[in-house]
Amino acid sequence: MDKRTLAITTLILALALSTTYVLLNLRTEPEGISSPDQNWSSESESQNPGDLGSQTPNQEILPEGNQQQTQPIEEPSKPPTPKNLTVMDSTGGNITVNLPVRSIVSLNPGLTEVICALGCEQLLIGRSASCNFPPSVLDKPVMGSSSYSPNVELIVESKPDLLVADTMLSYNKEVYNKLRDAGITVIVEINNSTRIKKFIEYMGIILNRTERAKALLDFINYHELLVINRVNGIPDELKPRVYSEWAATAWRSYGPGSAGHLMIVNAGGLNIASETGKAYPTLSPEFVSEKDPDVILIMLPGELKGSLEGFVSTRDEVLSRPALTGTRAVKTGRVYVYDPIICQGIRYPVGLLYFAKWFNPELFRDIDPGQVHSELISQFFGVSLEGIYVYPP
Repeated sequence: MDKRTLAITTLILALALSTTYVLLNLRTEPEGISSPDQNWSSESESQNPGDLGSQTPNQEILPEGNQQQTQPIEEPSKPPTPKNLTVMDSTGGNITVNLPVRSIVSLNPGLTEVICALGCEQLLIGRSASCNFPPSVLDKPVMGSSSYSPNVELIVESKPDLLVADTMLSYNKEVYNKLRDAGITVIVEINNSTRIKKFIEYMGIILNRTERAKALLDFINYHELLVINRVNGIPDELKPRVYSEWAATAWRSYGPGSAGHLMIVNAGGLNIASETGKAYPTLSPEFVSEKDPDVILIMLPGELKGSLEGFVSTRDEVLSRPALTGTRAVKTGRVYVYDPIICQGIRYPVGLLYFAKWFNPELFRDIDPGQVHSELISQFFGVSLEGIYVYPP
């Protein structure tokens, strides 16, 4: 074979091998290399299962070839919203409240403060003249001077879903029955330490503010337990003897069965009126003088609230009583005048802290009741505390 024939034969063999290689590659693609058709496939087919950026909510990623429908993920069903709630108020009656409550008339300052602290001030459509905090409630219509004497016609005309009042309303049976006969749901409650936590609890449910109610109860329980735990170990012989007097009612005191008595006991004091066996006894000057109290507590009359002069004059009147001038309380200056609001509603722990510090100042040297009061008002009302609530400070 000459050189020219050998070259031609070699060329033919090379072309044959090249053709075979191309044909083989057209039939089988190397792993990991996608075809032009795959690169230009539809969005649903080309989406990377690991990238859910364009995936619709509650849509499953199905295997290729099964994309014709999506399967929604079923969410657990929610319990139905109750149409009413039955609670027991301070009268012992079962009160059924229709839900949701969209309008409220409140005839007691402490109860009004609870409603506002729960974040439901916007539901108030009426108040008593004594409901004056937070300051924004002053824009609400006045529908009575107190729980005992509400404006029945105005309240009935306003058609509230709920009316809350203190026990003075239940004493006025005629008015109480008129309101209920008009179809108004009435809750009668006590706004002191004996019932306020229960009121907060069920109002949190009624108004759908359970988390806010829990925060209020946590605040109250913390400071209440702080006091009780500190005074728990004090023997009776070391506890101060305490005389406590109603506002503008000389010698009328608090005995067993009253909230005032309970606060004295819980704050670490001995109530000199305990032996009377009455919840609200009127004591004689001679009895108080003989008991020789270490501490005297005087409730400020309502008409003097917010007035420094009123605090001073109330205290001076007590200091000048002949039956008290020889007592230890007067001799040592441990005579205190307080605004009753600090013992009511959500402010109850503030009053308890003041009492505890007045009774056992060394034991509560690190506690500033005024600061606790300021924190309470700021946290639950979003305003600064103003005014005077105790004297001497």
